Amino acid sequence: MAGFSYEPAGMNSWQSAAMALASGFSYIEGALERGIPVNEVARQITFFLGCGVDFLEGVAKFRAARRIWARTLKERYGVSDERGLKFRVYGYSLTTDYTAQQPLINIVRDTIQALACVLGGVQALNVTPYDEALGIPTREAHIMSVRTQQIIAEETAIPRVVDIMGGSYCMEW
Repeated sequence: MAGFSYEPAGMNSWQSAAMALASGFSYIEGALERGIPVNEVARQITFFLGCGVDFLEGVAKFRAARRIWARTLKERYGVSDERGLKFRVYGYSLTTDYTAQQPLINIVRDTIQALACVLGGVQALNVTPYDEALGIPTREAHIMSVRTQQIIAEETAIPRVVDIMGGSYCMEW
């Protein structure tokens, strides 16, 4: 379910997550109308959500969407397969906050957005090249995007903790 294009089109972070979830539930409804078992459909849905530079909001958005998805599938649709209850999500860093005047500053924005995605529990991540505000990204910008992801994955302890933000008053509230 594509939700990453909603924010650049003018929706806020929460509206984009709500639209993506609504699309997912619509797919579930459509499958049920066609007689397709709900457990079979639910485990095949993947979401694509963007993350802006508001760090705490980004983390909270992914965590809340995961909780809403699992609870609704279980309580409303009777999904019993644990694989079907998982919120599979691919996170994107958004370019809506990028500046063309100082493109290197976008590296900092990318890093904040990528960390929010990781701490929010995404399974896959795309860090947008820092010079995309100028046009087709350069090779150097692509390499920086990959290196940003590699540093988070391999040089920090963050990925070794299952739910690093769990229990945080700010997140749970």
